[in-house]
Amino acid sequence: MARRSNRMPVVSVKMADALIEGLDELVKAGLYRSRSEAMRAAVRDLLRRELGDDLYKMIQDNMDRGDDDGE
Repeated sequence: MARRSNRMPVVSVKMADALIEGLDELVKAGLYRSRSEAMRAAVRDLLRRELGDDLYKMIQDNMDRGDDDGE
């Protein structure tokens, strides 16, 4: 069985200072461990909302099988 990597690709994003401050507040409040974790949650929510649950589940299943390095 192939070993799955825990590494994820890095994606650079430009955003307004106010949005970064908001992310930092979420981390400070203990809702997320890091900005990255908060951003992954936001992207998952966006994909679920825009693609619908069925297509999102298919993407999630691919990640679970190791086709992607996601969480």
